Amino acid sequence: MEDFSHQLTPQEREVNQEQIKAVFAVLESWFQAIEAGTAHHRLPDPAFSPPPGRPVIEEDLVEQFITELDREIDQDSLGSRGKWCGADATSEFSRLGYPQRVSLIQELMCVLLTADEMAQRAQFSK
Repeated sequence: MEDFSHQLTPQEREVNQEQIKAVFAVLESWFQAIEAGTAHHRLPDPAFSPPPGRPVIEEDLVEQFITELDREIDQDSLGSRGKWCGADATSEFSRLGYPQRVSLIQELMCVLLTADEMAQRAQFSK
């Protein structure tokens, strides 16, 4: 993954860091639930409506998203950078049942910002 952080303003960098922390908090919560064997209790919200600018959650999106998420995390954790930080396992979100996959995506959709939303937050933090 290419690092574009050097091209960001201080405000954009701050919003970007907040975004990363929010995503990591969701993923960490799921990692812990998987490890504890409680992930199967997490079910999607049937009344969930994607925030503006996000796609409707359909089966193709779920499968593609989980596959890409696993690939990205595995690449980071099993690469030299991940090993240096002590990572020693794959994410294996693909082992989650379909309802849990949908629930994970719903949670991430609530914290992930679009590029426009990130730019707006950076503009307001000036």
